[in-house]
Amino acid sequence: MTQVLHSKYIIDGVPRELTPAEILAPVMEKAPEPAPAAGTIVDETFDPAPRSISLDPAHIGDYLQTVMAQGRHTPVPFASQCARARIATALIDTLWRSGNFRLDDLPLTAKWSFNPDWVGDMAAFYASVEAVADYIDPLNVSIRRIVCERGQFDVRFSTPFSGAPLLVDDLFHPDPQSWIAYVPFDTSDYRLGGSQLACGLGIGGGVCPQVDDPDYLMDCFEVVRELAEDGVLLSAGTVFSGGIMAALERLRCEDAGCTADISDIMSAKAESDPVRILFSEVPGAIIQIRDSDFDYVDAEFLLQDVAWFPLGHPSADGQLHVDVSAKSGIQTILESLMQNAEGED
Repeated sequence: MTQVLHSKYIIDGVPRELTPAEILAPVMEKAPEPAPAAGTIVDETFDPAPRSISLDPAHIGDYLQTVMAQGRHTPVPFASQCARARIATALIDTLWRSGNFRLDDLPLTAKWSFNPDWVGDMAAFYASVEAVADYIDPLNVSIRRIVCERGQFDVRFSTPFSGAPLLVDDLFHPDPQSWIAYVPFDTSDYRLGGSQLACGLGIGGGVCPQVDDPDYLMDCFEVVRELAEDGVLLSAGTVFSGGIMAALERLRCEDAGCTADISDIMSAKAESDPVRILFSEVPGAIIQIRDSDFDYVDAEFLLQDVAWFPLGHPSADGQLHVDVSAKSGIQTILESLMQNAEGED
């Protein structure tokens, strides 16, 4: 299947100047070996249907069951955005692993699946290749190995440390005073297009998070890795398929659930729909820290100009309790005034 890397492409009737191998050459760990011409692939893109996806917050529990029952997927109309998100997810996953590394020590293995006989797959492959090259170049991350295979369209990434032992626990600790917080690793808007929830409910189209701020990911990676290496994190998990809600579900255990308030995220993103906040697949992390480390962690994020959102505390019943009500404007102003007053004491 590697011949698709060296083929010429005509997409939507427009010849593309570069082959996928030529697009990826600048970000490969080693220059690819020259290959003979592999013919021309002709395909067309599937554009997502324009629509606004709005779901009832009263059914959040049902939505969680839907996403947890789904496998990971890469919707063809959102191939570029999903490819970038999968890179971010692979790098974030590595944060919780043992090893001595920096971001630029993490060459990626890229694995694409597609069916050349299906309309749209090869156009999606080409678009995702372009997205991958553009996204990892400013990260100073290279691609070590590429695997192409026949199957349902998908793109995944791993690093040399993806299978290393965990440095940080992957289940919440039952300390009731500790804090559970959310750290987005991208500045995208929260949208449900292409999400695991939308696919599970049979909802196509819409708008997908763009995941196109690699510089911000670098800042997030640096500060969170330092917290992990210094033993500040009690537990942590990656926000990926299924969004924040699924990440919390994966972290909870029999004696440690979570009581979470997402109103600060809703206020910061000017988002009135809690379902978008909870199930949109903006790459990020859920972290748990001791109450005694709260001010230190807050200062570290502030120093790197990275946003983080304390959500709440572990719950002894092992369940998730999420407050999805947005703060009123008056409440936000009053809290700001109180914080300013405390700072003047």
